[in-house]
Amino acid sequence: MKSRILVLMVVIIMGGCAEQGTLEQTPRQESTTEFCDFDWKWYSTSSIGYFDAKSGYQFAVVTIRIVNHTSIPVSTNPFYWELEAESVLYSPHTATFDDSINSLDAEIRKNGDLTFQIVFEIPKGITRATLHYTAFSSPQFRRDESLIEDEE
Repeated sequence: MKSRILVLMVVIIMGGCAEQGTLEQTPRQESTTEFCDFDWKWYSTSSIGYFDAKSGYQFAVVTIRIVNHTSIPVSTNPFYWELEAESVLYSPHTATFDDSINSLDAEIRKNGDLTFQIVFEIPKGITRATLHYTAFSSPQFRRDESLIEDEE
């Protein structure tokens, strides 16, 4: 009789531990979405330093500000960025590296905040364009149009 009571007590105690273990092994998962805030603006010009836009073209000087809230770095390398206008993708122009342009080759990590410029040569008359980040790994971008002040 004593052995049956002892076995029953061991089963009850072990059963209680198993229940507590199960609760501890399933912690509540919180889902978070991280974003990389950005803004960009551009203006056109026919020349930058020693560079002149070819006939029928203009330079689009693109100013980009990135505020990275993610663990995925964002590169400012100009060759990871493209400008799309009228269904054509344009690569950065060599004028990007002129001393008058705020061009950088840097990596913006979590909580980093950086403003930089890239130059594209596009046909005259273009007034609308889309900026693309083409690096292999990319965070989710969220546009915040308040990051760059309008120049007057």
